[in-house]
Amino acid sequence: MSTLQQMIDQLCPSGVEHVRLGDVTKIKAGQSISKNRIAENPGPFPVINSGKEPLGYTNISNSEDPIGITTRGAGVGFVSWTPTPHFKGNLNYNVHVSNEKVNVRYLYFSLTHASNAIHELCSYAGIPALNLSRITTLELPLPPREVQDKIVDYLDALVAVCDNLDTEIAQREHQFEAYRNKLITSATGDEVKLGDLLAYEQPSKYLVKQADYDDRFEVPVLTAGKTFILGYTEETDGVYQASYESPVIIFDDFTTAHKWVDFPFKAKSSAMKMLTPSTDTNSFKFIFYSLANIDVDTTDHKRQWISTVSNEMISLPPLSVQEDIADKLDTMQALIDNLKHERELRGLQFDFYRTKLLTFVAKDSTTND
Repeated sequence: MSTLQQMIDQLCPSGVEHVRLGDVTKIKAGQSISKNRIAENPGPFPVINSGKEPLGYTNISNSEDPIGITTRGAGVGFVSWTPTPHFKGNLNYNVHVSNEKVNVRYLYFSLTHASNAIHELCSYAGIPALNLSRITTLELPLPPREVQDKIVDYLDALVAVCDNLDTEIAQREHQFEAYRNKLITSATGDEVKLGDLLAYEQPSKYLVKQADYDDRFEVPVLTAGKTFILGYTEETDGVYQASYESPVIIFDDFTTAHKWVDFPFKAKSSAMKMLTPSTDTNSFKFIFYSLANIDVDTTDHKRQWISTVSNEMISLPPLSVQEDIADKLDTMQALIDNLKHERELRGLQFDFYRTKLLTFVAKDSTTND
């Protein structure tokens, strides 16, 4: 980092040139392709359109330019990087770079850093949209090519750390799921209905009233889904007082997604149920892990706890076996949680250095003594 900073100080002592995106690239919209066309003609080429994930994979490509920008919809302004041949849909701008002064990867990092400026160029009247003539006016700093190359090397090294952690987390989660299934299914004992082991409570009095979340507030607002913590509220009435000594399982009544919670919170969805143990003769954490092994068809979009899940049977081995299984799974889960925390910190580190390395004073804004 010190060598890179020295290079920046040496080559850019009075700031750098700022250029308009349209002056160093050629931008055009992608081509229309239907989901039926993709389904009927599968292939190796990802279809990049309006979402962060590929729309699908097909047998033709129309671009080798890695940078794309979503033109419309909820993801408007999202900057994608696809380093292999692919198909850009009509809701994605293709950004072509032929100027030798521009490192394409540097441009990608600059565009992601300029996400707020890109969103300011969007129109939000009706369906959010980003006009081609407006995105070409976006101004970005363009230091000398050797500086760009060094910045890319540094940021790519940080990206590699994040990617490696993502891969390890995915592998660990896969191992955890397989291990959990093996331990739970091999546990033998009395067959008991979940509804006889867990009491449920409706979330009505714990629902958050306003969605004006802010990290400065203290009370988390939870969902049982993947997001888990939606934000933090200043509301202090109607807080569910979960704790390490009195944990609770929050359960999404439509998807059956569930989370273990041992801290105070408010709820977002009226479809959430709070599940607590009916007795203290079993391991609550063992029951929680057993709940994940219940396979329920959720395509009919009905309330699942009373109608289905509470009637499912699980095996209850002796308490000592329940506790041993729960402890083993807790140990594995703690490792995954630590990796996720490390990934979060590395992501913040990347954001910090991206901002630090891509923030340049424009030459024409400096003054001479």
